[in-house]
Amino acid sequence: MEDSSFKECPFCKEKIRKEAVKCRFCGEWLEQQASPPPAKPVTEDVQIAAQVIELPRPNSETLPVHEASKDLAAQMADKTNDQLLEMLKQPDDWLPEALDIARTELQRRGIDTSTITVGLPPMPAGQPPIPAWQPSARLLFRLRLVSALFLAASFFILFFFLIGSHGDSQKISDLIVSFLGKAGIATFLLWFSFGKKKGFGVLLFAILCFLFAVFVGWEVAKSKKENTSFERLAANGVALIEQMTNADNFTPQTTGNKNMDRVMSLMANYLARIKQLSADMDSELQNAGEPNIYSEAILNDKEQISASIGIQSKRQTIIETYRAKGHDEIERTALELSEIHFSDSAAKGMVEGFNGTIEKARPLMDEIFTLRSNTESAKAHFLQFMLERFGDYKLGGGAITFGKNEDLEQYKALTKAVEDDTKAVDDWTAKQVGSANSAKEELKKMAQ
Repeated sequence: MEDSSFKECPFCKEKIRKEAVKCRFCGEWLEQQASPPPAKPVTEDVQIAAQVIELPRPNSETLPVHEASKDLAAQMADKTNDQLLEMLKQPDDWLPEALDIARTELQRRGIDTSTITVGLPPMPAGQPPIPAWQPSARLLFRLRLVSALFLAASFFILFFFLIGSHGDSQKISDLIVSFLGKAGIATFLLWFSFGKKKGFGVLLFAILCFLFAVFVGWEVAKSKKENTSFERLAANGVALIEQMTNADNFTPQTTGNKNMDRVMSLMANYLARIKQLSADMDSELQNAGEPNIYSEAILNDKEQISASIGIQSKRQTIIETYRAKGHDEIERTALELSEIHFSDSAAKGMVEGFNGTIEKARPLMDEIFTLRSNTESAKAHFLQFMLERFGDYKLGGGAITFGKNEDLEQYKALTKAVEDDTKAVDDWTAKQVGSANSAKEELKKMAQ
């Protein structure tokens, strides 16, 4: 038996209440109207009876409460999702019972109501807007006092560090002016974004100035420390160059930068080993002997000439042996430098500089060993010629004569070769000493 209180929707054929004007299933309006009647503005007196049925009050003679709730539930079921959500967003316009039923209906439809925000009640017509907060006179005085202290501290830091830094005053002045302009723009934007509160603009500007002054002071102090380290490094460089000609070994002074000190110690050890190799070679050459190839005592004695040729050959062997040892020392130092990795730019620059020095040391070492070996070879060739011509020449009174003119010419060529090779060694040594002295003077200037 059909319930006479329901009727069939002509659109979706679902059962709905007879008094319904809109189907709660398909959302179609049952009466001939384009849209639901407009809601009254929330600024008018709230008339709940016009929105929903009049709810019974306690002791009223209307329907029982549970019957009224059923009717209210039916009304909520006829509303669209948007209408129910709007009710929850404007709770002041509805009774609590209506809001509870609307929330239940939305949850039945699978809509989450926990995230719905309640709207603020509208501003009554004609009422002026609430003014933005501004600091009191007392707070404003304190803000300005703090700002003044920040500014005073900023200028004190700037003058204390910058004037004592002996830097370019014009450059420093331009830097300060540039910063003040940028700080002013940044302060205005911050002050404007925070609602243009009195006193806060100046405070923000003062804080920015103080931070800038602290940053500049830290940079200047860091620069001073680096300059001190560099001066000590230059002094170590001077001592390092002087070590090559001094008998005593050199111990570098600390620079305050442990990375720089490590590299400097490595180079000092390298030069000490090279100097020791040179001293050992000279000692062996001295022990081997150095015959005076122009001596009459040698040139008039065939056995003495043969012995002198053996000595010259031994000296050449000693030189070549120490050439190999010198290369080994260079390879060892290059390997030690390659294993050093610093993030600090000063120490990294030192490593690169010393790597360049080591690379230049290879050809320089080859050059001097070749010149010295050539000198010994030229002497040996001269003695070999004199041995082969023994008996064909006469030596006396500081003069020598040959039976053949071509022998005399060859004699002159061989003696000139010895002199040229000896001079080449002396010229090379003088050139390197001059370069070392120039570098030492430059380092002295840097150390001052």
